[in-house]
Amino acid sequence: MAPLPTLSTTYTPTAVGTYYATITNTNACSVSTNQIIVTAPVTPSISISTSSTILCPSDIIQLSANIQNGGDNPGYQWMDNGTPLANVGGSNPSVPVSTLANGDIITCQLTSNNTCVTSSTALSNAITLTVKSAVSPSVNIVATPSASCPEQPVTFTVQLTNGGTTPAYQWKVDGVAVGSDTPAYTSSTLSNGDMIACFVTNDQDCSPAGSDSIIAVVNPDPVITAGQAYSIVYGGSVQLDPGITGNIVQYTWTPSTGLSDSAIRDPVASPTATIEYTLTVVDDNGCTASGQVSVRILSALAIPNAFTPNGDGKNDIFYVLGGPPGSIVKDLSIYNRWGQRIFLATDATPGDPRGGWDGRINGTYAMPGTYIYLIDIRLANGKLETYRGALELIR
Repeated sequence: MAPLPTLSTTYTPTAVGTYYATITNTNACSVSTNQIIVTAPVTPSISISTSSTILCPSDIIQLSANIQNGGDNPGYQWMDNGTPLANVGGSNPSVPVSTLANGDIITCQLTSNNTCVTSSTALSNAITLTVKSAVSPSVNIVATPSASCPEQPVTFTVQLTNGGTTPAYQWKVDGVAVGSDTPAYTSSTLSNGDMIACFVTNDQDCSPAGSDSIIAVVNPDPVITAGQAYSIVYGGSVQLDPGITGNIVQYTWTPSTGLSDSAIRDPVASPTATIEYTLTVVDDNGCTASGQVSVRILSALAIPNAFTPNGDGKNDIFYVLGGPPGSIVKDLSIYNRWGQRIFLATDATPGDPRGGWDGRINGTYAMPGTYIYLIDIRLANGKLETYRGALELIR
């Protein structure tokens, strides 16, 4: 058998389609080749995105690629400002990246393994990153006034640097949250040694919180001893000597009636009637206190022989109206006409109606009429004197 002839021809397709060749000999016999499919070339493309384009210096962002016509085994080269990122690339379309700088431009180059492409590589869109600076707020607390007195309002104000445009404030007293989200806090209930702190958060995400603290200085008020009283005879005088604690720098007595000087600690008092003075003092810390000091006028022994307990506020109580200085009414007894004791008061001060009889017997108003009083008075020298007489109750 003679060998088959060798045929050779070349054809370049000009359109997409399915091609095959048919060979016909001189005897009109023919044979066709396998089909050859001609496809149009494709263009690879890539677009990239990230979880955030605004970040802090230590943040890690996730880069992701979306491709077209990359083939079944595409390659990726991630780049920062046109320079390949170390250890980031290969076949992974999604990668984490850190240690970026403000203004960095991220791109990715795709290498397609598709067999019919217009170009084997494609460059992605560019992503420009914003990396914020990490600046800590500088917080300083100032107290106005720097030292206070009890119940005096004190305002604490934050002096802030690098706080951003809308910083957040959290005030605390001894670790307990107080106040509101403002740069100032005022309180009038602080105690000496309380710790006042303020925590400030910068509105820039990358900045840590800043804080400062200050110890409250609350000076104690001076103290005027309560219940101070003096007794003098009519026309007499006494030098006041009030009990006071603290380093006092200012004294004010009101009213000034009968006083030798209303602006000193120990004026001489010469009132013509029983009076109660109010003493107001200021110490060297500016703290104040007020207290009462009374001066009673004692007269010679005075015992009335009648009273009218009708509730009109006049002559409603039977009591010893006055007595020698230093005297005490040891016993005041009232007896009815049958000699029965119906009232007893002990250790009363002459001139004090609280030690007298209001005209009632066991809570019931006594009948008008004549009663007998028996009064024992102990003088300042210790001598005991007794007074007896008739008392007329009038209604």
